Order: sequence, then C-alpha cells, then structure tokens
Amino acid sequence: MPASLAMCRLLKRHGASVIGTDSLAVTPLMFSNCVDVNATTASPALRPDQFINDLITLAKKHDVTHIYPMYEEGFVVSKFRQKLEQELKGTELFIGKLEQLALLDDKFNFIEHCEKLDLPVPKTIFVASTDALNAAVKTIDGEIVVKPVFSRFANNIYLRPSPEELATIQPCEENPWVVQELISGDVISSYGICHQGVVKVHADYNNEFVTGAKSKQGLGASSSFQPRQLQGTREFANKLFGSINYTGQYGLDFILGPNGPACIECNPRSTSGVHLYEKCPDFAKILLGCDVEREPRPSGASNHLQLFRSIASGETKINNPRLRQSIFCRDVIFDLYDPKPVRGFRKMMDQIKTMAEEQNKPAADVFFEDLACEPR
Repeated sequence: MPASLAMCRLLKRHGASVIGTDSLAVTPLMFSNCVDVNATTASPALRPDQFINDLITLAKKHDVTHIYPMYEEGFVVSKFRQKLEQELKGTELFIGKLEQLALLDDKFNFIEHCEKLDLPVPKTIFVASTDALNAAVKTIDGEIVVKPVFSRFANNIYLRPSPEELATIQPCEENPWVVQELISGDVISSYGICHQGVVKVHADYNNEFVTGAKSKQGLGASSSFQPRQLQGTREFANKLFGSINYTGQYGLDFILGPNGPACIECNPRSTSGVHLYEKCPDFAKILLGCDVEREPRPSGASNHLQLFRSIASGETKINNPRLRQSIFCRDVIFDLYDPKPVRGFRKMMDQIKTMAEEQNKPAADVFFEDLACEPR
C-alpha cells in the first residue's frame, strides 16, 4: 500500500527502526530499504484473534514502542486494545477508541453527531428496510446518493440511482443504508492527525483523478494529491475531534457546494493524504508525539501508476488543467533513494490478479478482503 510505504519512509528517515507488516504475501514494503523488518500476519478481517497475537509476538520480539495502523485493521487493533495494552506495556497504539471509531465510520451516526455540533453536513436519512428506503427517496428534494452505513473505496455507492438500481438495494437491520442529499460541487478531501482532541496537522487536497469501478462518476481512490487550502475544513476538524477527544489519523471528505464545504463522511484512519507530508521531517516528530516549532506544510504528489492507468482507460480527461501538475509532481511509489518498491507494487498487483482469477472474483474484492473490518 503506498500510504504505508510513505509512513515507513517518514519514520525511518527520522531515525526510527521500522517494522512493516501485512497479510499479503507480497507488498511494496518488502522491497523498501526503509523497512528494517518485514513480517506477514494473519488477516485482520478473516482471523482477527491470530492477527492480534501476531502483532504481540512481533512487538515483544523487537521492543516496539509505537503501533501505527494504516487502514481498517485499526478497527481490530482498537477492539483488542485492552489485550494489547496488557501484553505490551508502554507501547502507544496510535488509533482511536472503538466507540470513537464506530461513531466516525458510521455514515449516519457521524452525520447526526455533526448536526448536534452545528457543523455543515448534507441531509441524511437512515434506512433499514425497503419501505424506509422508498420513503426516504421521496423525502429528500433534489438529487440523492445512496450508500451503506459502512462502506469503503466507493463500494456500493449510487449517485442519482435509477429505479432499477434502487430495486437492487435491500437494506435491513444487519446491513443498514443511508439516503443522502446530493450536493453539486468539487470533492475536497482533508487529512490530518490528532492528539487527545487537538488537531496537530491538517491539509486539504483536490480529489479529481480517481480510479476504481465507478471512477467515471467521480467515485473511487484518488491518484493525485495536490494541496488546496479550503476555508472552514480545519475549523470543522477542530470542533469534531475536540468533541470526542480523538487521537489518531483521519480523513474527511467535503463537497464544496454553493454554501461552502459540507462534510459527507469521515474515515477514522490513515488515508493517501499522508503523501502530502512524506518530505516533512517534522511530520514524523508529530507522529512520535514530539512538539515542533511550526506545523509542516504539505506538498503535492501523485500515484503515477494509477494516474496513467486512468488516462489510458479514458477515465481522466486529457484537457483537465490540473493533469500536467499531477504528472510532473513527485511519485508516491518511486523514490530515488528507495526505488525497489515500484517492482514490489507490480508484483503485488500481479499476485492479486492471479488470486482474483483463481477465485473468480473482481481484483478489487480480493485486494480489499483483508480490510473488510468494521468498528463493532
């Protein structure tokens, strides 16, 4: 994962000894000279108990002082927080408490909490039945977006759903959905880190070059990270995370509509926004809990492998004025002083493709299977 690679490079170049872990057999981290030890763990989604035991074994063996979950495996780490803290005295778990993660990751409870704080969010209706879905669609004036309460990487999200698409959605108590007001405007993402409710780093970036099954609708994983200062997003983060005394990384997605930015959802974990800070030594200090004189400034980056794939498929418009900037900025995988992860990324994707063919599944389903964890 490129974001994990960025984190390892940041910490290593600050002088830390870095242990990289994953449940995949091949990852870019295994080729990086910024990782001192590589280890394979059990799948956090499929074998969470063994995953935690693997983490404990690694941490004890290498005297680990900090654990930084990068994706949804953090939900498992938080769920087993008590066990980890008992077994690993003094090791910092840089992830929020489970009840905080559940609040932030839940696409309805998050919106409801923001409304109580008088923060700008779109109208959102919780639905747990087909009847409730049909009623909610009629309740919201204008265009809508429909998505599961828990979803990731734009899976199962419907923008302006047709009657035929709505007929395929089967919300229930075990798998609830939300119907949300669709605000027209640019999608802007924010990335940051908090310590005990205080935002230490915050940056906004454009979210216009995306890859994935629904990229033509503007949904999916971003492949370009260009800083953009947006009025109001940091204030939003300050109020939101201060209200729950949150510690950890975060991602926020905003729509820049006619009334300013409105937040549509939160990812209480790392996101690719970490690439904005890969060249900032002070960012590593903040991660390790140290004070710095001034907040690090973000810089642009792109995942060129994803971006070029998007161009080749026609998903990215060649006449986009920001495309040139994305192409000529720093690549998130290739690094002159750490070049081999490019090879590892390609090997990983080849492995995923083979596994997908063997299992007769989409490659994305195989790739994200180990991250299908929920904070509950």
